[in-house]
Amino acid sequence: MKTRLRYLLALVLLATACREQVPDDAPPPDTPPVIRRLAPREPSLLVRPGQSLTFSCFVGDGQQLARWQVAALRLENYRYRDTTRQGRDTVVATADTLGRQLLFEQSLSGTSREVSYTYTVPEWPVFTRIELWASIEDRAGQRDSTPLSLIIDFERTDTLAQFFSMLSYRSDTLWAAYADTAQTDSLRSAFNLIARRHAPRGNTAAQDVAESSSRMQGPFVPVLRSPNNGADSVLVVLPADRFNYERLTYAILRQAWETHLQRTRVSGLQVGDVILLRLRLRHRTYRNYHHFAALRVAEIHTGTDSTDHWLRFDYKRSQDRE
Repeated sequence: MKTRLRYLLALVLLATACREQVPDDAPPPDTPPVIRRLAPREPSLLVRPGQSLTFSCFVGDGQQLARWQVAALRLENYRYRDTTRQGRDTVVATADTLGRQLLFEQSLSGTSREVSYTYTVPEWPVFTRIELWASIEDRAGQRDSTPLSLIIDFERTDTLAQFFSMLSYRSDTLWAAYADTAQTDSLRSAFNLIARRHAPRGNTAAQDVAESSSRMQGPFVPVLRSPNNGADSVLVVLPADRFNYERLTYAILRQAWETHLQRTRVSGLQVGDVILLRLRLRHRTYRNYHHFAALRVAEIHTGTDSTDHWLRFDYKRSQDRE
């Protein structure tokens, strides 16, 4: 009897030892597969031809995993100088020029793990966009995927210092749209960052940024917008602890603008926030490259009268290096 009990106990212990250990973060049984990008964490990156980067992900499933893949899609949406059209930009429309190419495929087992793939950026033209897609499939044929966008930049980002320099200005003011009641030729609620002055009334093409809030009870809450519905300047907002305004260069400014969420309207601003803008002006020779500006909120003022609501800001903008 004792011998039989020992035998049964040994079988139970052996079965327990052989059972697959399920990680704490694995999905519950009978759920679709999940793929989560671990690195790079940014949704898009500026890269250089020949550069290598590692694309790593966590994959998990309630069932057995089957395989994971990495595919690439080449999109062209860049501008170049066309001297036959008096220096105007020729726009190459977005197009799938090669079709989606399978770069990598690996069979998997188990229900969760980390996977990685090292990608080398091809020798393609500046401003070519590459969409990488990592996907996971389980034994039941269910799939999930996650994208990563790459934009090919100059071969060396420090090369940009040869073409661009930065101008710095302090203490300019945007009034609230509802406070701009003065009958003048200029809008105090709109600003031209190139000329450093308030923009003319009725000329949105001369406006780089404008205030557009509605009168509400309580403190002034600025709302900045891009005139022409984003056809010109487009805005990116970064908190002070994520952006070093004092050490700003053109390369840093453009990298930050390209790799963060771009909007035509922003609100909820606080003192210290930095607003990045892509300007209409371009480099006189390198027409692929817009000029950019960075506005830092210095003060948000709510006066006793609604005509005394305004935002004070410092700003830096790029210019062609002579």
